[in-house]
Amino acid sequence: LMTAEPNAQLARQMLGRQADSRLVAEMARRIRDPGYDLRNYFEDCIAAFPELELFHATDGGDAGTFCGRSGDVEYQRTIGALFSVYWLLRLDLDGKYGFTFGCDSSWRARPSPGNIGNDAAKKQVFFTDVDWCVLRDVVDRALGNDPVRIEAMLCLTAFHDIMKVRSLIPTVS
Repeated sequence: LMTAEPNAQLARQMLGRQADSRLVAEMARRIRDPGYDLRNYFEDCIAAFPELELFHATDGGDAGTFCGRSGDVEYQRTIGALFSVYWLLRLDLDGKYGFTFGCDSSWRARPSPGNIGNDAAKKQVFFTDVDWCVLRDVVDRALGNDPVRIEAMLCLTAFHDIMKVRSLIPTVS
């Protein structure tokens, strides 16, 4: 029998807040729409998942994580994972380019590695050598066009590392 929250700070930070299931469903429905760009997707992720703010949670202390990275780094990695879901579900649109080369300052998939650091040649080799049909088949088998599965993937991706934040770890007596 539990008589209190397993973590008071987590309870305070999430008081009256929860993921917006209606918006998550809309994101899942639109993710393959050519008019649904990365900037709108990102803004929807932030609006749909207030839990993402928990990576910056502190209780007067540090927002470090058990894996040794800062909460900010874990947040950035989670946003990167959400972007990967976006690009992988759009392989037939701009996904191959965004997944491999990232986006420009206008949030559009880069069409080539350009001068984006020392890894440009590696990125070009990846783009040329990867079997995009196999990757597409894996995504289709896992998620298909099933909005419920896509919603589940979006939620899992958004929440999966939050309990790495030290100040949010539940205490069990």
